[in-house]
Amino acid sequence: MALTLALTGPAMAQSSGTITVHNAGSVPLSDVRVSPDYATRWGFDQLGGATLLPGEQMEVEVDRSGGACFFDVQATDVDGNSREFWGFNACSERTLDVQRALVVIEIGKRG
Repeated sequence: MALTLALTGPAMAQSSGTITVHNAGSVPLSDVRVSPDYATRWGFDQLGGATLLPGEQMEVEVDRSGGACFFDVQATDVDGNSREFWGFNACSERTLDVQRALVVIEIGKRG
């Protein structure tokens, strides 16, 4: 499974932000969950029973009230393989490529 998560938006004062989830792999995703990093449980399935096919993307709104920047993301493919990404900073732009056995993080800022 390969998944690209692009967290966008440098404006910390905003109360919401958007995470763009792009399935860059060859296996459809069946479940994507996003929670604030302090939460003890995962949020609901953002796909709502649908699948995110390879090459497709979706946007997920996150609540950044109170200056919250850090979110955890869990993505599961149709084969049941899950990957968790801890502490994504939604206040800066980041791209995360995930493959089944390898995590490569590329961090960049606009500008």
